[in-house]
Amino acid sequence: MVWQVRLGDRMPEKRLPVIVFAALTAVVAYAIGFYLGILLGPIVVFASTAELFLPIKYRIDQEQVSSKIGVSLTAMRWENVKRTIPVEGGIRLSPLESPSRLDAFRGVLLRFSGNEDAVLVKIAELTQRDGRTLDGTADSRGGDEAHRESDLGDQAPKA
Repeated sequence: MVWQVRLGDRMPEKRLPVIVFAALTAVVAYAIGFYLGILLGPIVVFASTAELFLPIKYRIDQEQVSSKIGVSLTAMRWENVKRTIPVEGGIRLSPLESPSRLDAFRGVLLRFSGNEDAVLVKIAELTQRDGRTLDGTADSRGGDEAHRESDLGDQAPKA
């Protein structure tokens, strides 16, 4: 499954401030005599806000899930996906087993493009491993006992 999202088309009002700030970094670099900064400043600004100017390409296959913006690729293999976190307009696939402040910086963020149902079905299909759901609990098909610690309390065997 492959699709792309163009955030700049959804939020064109955010492009102008980025362009102004990038130009301002070049002016400041010139004013202080940091001539390399005339190029580096705008490059850094545009690289950090690339999702406003370039399409974000998403791919879900049997091996992994990935998000690519320009040359930047973020990918995660399905066996590393521990949780799904719904976010506005998308879903984050996290490698962290429990909620953390790091959630915003780890994993792969998938934004929907009118394909929310298809993406969620594909994620559910590819994350159902050994009869377990992403939260580690067993679903109606069973599952191995070591992953049902939440049901067993303190007496759960440690894996």
